[in-house]
Amino acid sequence: MRKSTVKTGLTVIAGGIALVTAVTFCHEWVALLLRLSPESELRLVAMGLFWGGLLGGVGVVIAVTGLFRAGSGRTVRLFPVILVLLVIVILFCVLFFTSLEHPAPPRLRPNDTITI
Repeated sequence: MRKSTVKTGLTVIAGGIALVTAVTFCHEWVALLLRLSPESELRLVAMGLFWGGLLGGVGVVIAVTGLFRAGSGRTVRLFPVILVLLVIVILFCVLFFTSLEHPAPPRLRPNDTITI
């Protein structure tokens, strides 16, 4: 097992999960920060999901390649990367279950009225 390649793969997987988490749960903040229109915000979410999935898939391929290659003599610590990956997955799960309990209110469209 080549630990440096596995570490690189796990880092790319963590980046993909972080990207999916950011565009899934924080897209409104990112759109507000970048002053995006609603159409651009939808494009941001779609592109973020695409690139996050692509990064995750590439990370899996890199990590599996590292598992099958012969090891080099270097000592590489995998624990910090695995810990970061677990924290990101737990954060995603917490945000997901929180969003099920407290759904976001629907957005007002132009020319909608509010009754008080």
